[in-house]
Amino acid sequence: MKPFLNLLEMEIPSVKSLRLSDKKHLLNLQAKVAKLRSVRGVSFFGPEDRLKPLQSIEQLIATFKNGKPDTYSFADAKDPTGSEAHVHWEIGIRKAFLTITAELEASAETMVELSNELLLVNQILLSAVPDGNVAMPFSFLRLPGTKFKKSQPPRFLGKLVPDSIVDIVYLKTKVDSDEQRIIDQLKSKSVPGTAERIVVDDFVVIRWGDLTKESPAFILARRYQWLVEGGEFGIHDSYNAAGDKEFALWQPVPTPEFTGYSPFDGRATKAVVFDEPSEVVDILEQMQRILASGKNSAGDRVTAIMLIVPSREAALALHPSAQRYGMGVIYVGDDSKLWNPFPAETETA
Repeated sequence: MKPFLNLLEMEIPSVKSLRLSDKKHLLNLQAKVAKLRSVRGVSFFGPEDRLKPLQSIEQLIATFKNGKPDTYSFADAKDPTGSEAHVHWEIGIRKAFLTITAELEASAETMVELSNELLLVNQILLSAVPDGNVAMPFSFLRLPGTKFKKSQPPRFLGKLVPDSIVDIVYLKTKVDSDEQRIIDQLKSKSVPGTAERIVVDDFVVIRWGDLTKESPAFILARRYQWLVEGGEFGIHDSYNAAGDKEFALWQPVPTPEFTGYSPFDGRATKAVVFDEPSEVVDILEQMQRILASGKNSAGDRVTAIMLIVPSREAALALHPSAQRYGMGVIYVGDDSKLWNPFPAETETA
């Protein structure tokens, strides 16, 4: 797997304040990170994707001496995003902002070591940028691309990310009230039994599970549930309180077969009314034939059909039958919007 390390984001007074053309300062930084597993094998350096073999401190000084804002990479391959790369550190230097991320190959057995290094690198960052201020007090060990079940309805997690298996919180940052509520929850609320929370100096570290014993999807789903159950996170504006997702077609038009048809993507809707789902079997069979052919009577492509019913209760009743025929079900809410009680986004990547 390839986890991502997101370090604390820093506000800086200037690029020069980073002292990246100071040889003594760079040698001190090099000594602090040289033995870390997460920099093992790094042998290329450069701005953006213009990497060259890393040969000396003088090479770094020559690159940084102009104080130019840019994105710089340290990697173990000339193409840091290619298949041969196993370690890639990316340092984003702006006039007033500094971000550092890393992507590297790792196994489940090395995740605890990696989380320890993430804490250590954050501590090194704070000592190396004494004139900076922490702009965002959260640091993450992430597993991007992991699909996991989300508690419904989906929530905005503020400045947290959904795919972090280790959260690190820096406690000495001035934050707004929303961020403080998140920090208080991470710092004080009882965590699930297999999670571990420790306090190290000015940091809170939560490891959400053991990847040698539990799947990433299970760990991330449990973390997400813990966050939304214990916090005050806003519901995503595409969802209602029941966890149903708003449904819409792009510029739909009525056709002989459909209540609405979108030429843009070939999706269609068909309104049905029933007392028992068995009463609309003929309609389901008709719609299935259209889906199988992939086109309507006018020869226009049909990619999906959603059945519209008058209530959420009717949608729940019809859903099993609609699924068997390859269709979904949506309902008309009290707000006159269309809602899907079975959205595909019950998991996230």
